[in-house]
Amino acid sequence: MQSKRSGWTIVEVLVVTVIIGILVSFAIPSYLRSIERSQCSHAMATLRTIRQAELSYFTANQTYSLGDFVALGLIVGADLGNLDDNQWTYTFTATNPADFTVQANRLGGAHGGTVITLNELDVWGGTYPVDNP
Repeated sequence: MQSKRSGWTIVEVLVVTVIIGILVSFAIPSYLRSIERSQCSHAMATLRTIRQAELSYFTANQTYSLGDFVALGLIVGADLGNLDDNQWTYTFTATNPADFTVQANRLGGAHGGTVITLNELDVWGGTYPVDNP
């Protein structure tokens, strides 16, 4: 009479572990790309907000705020003058009275040094590593 064995053999467990490892090796880079894409989207949304606020400010005052995020109404509370978050810093540059560029600089991480720019004409530029806007 043969006894019935229940459970898995070590070979079956190893095969399943290898298959899971292979699947994870494909999933992690995709996940990291999607995280970076979302970080870039966040910065791009902030740049759009700054651009729109600058255009509104110019309409009302016939001059740009020169990056005064408080005057633009983008910052309220204790963090006056600082629109930066833990992933990006934002700067404003006016090349002449009619032109400006807002820029987001990526802080740290694998994509530290990434730059996204947007000018008054809604033209994007920079060195972002993910899909173009």
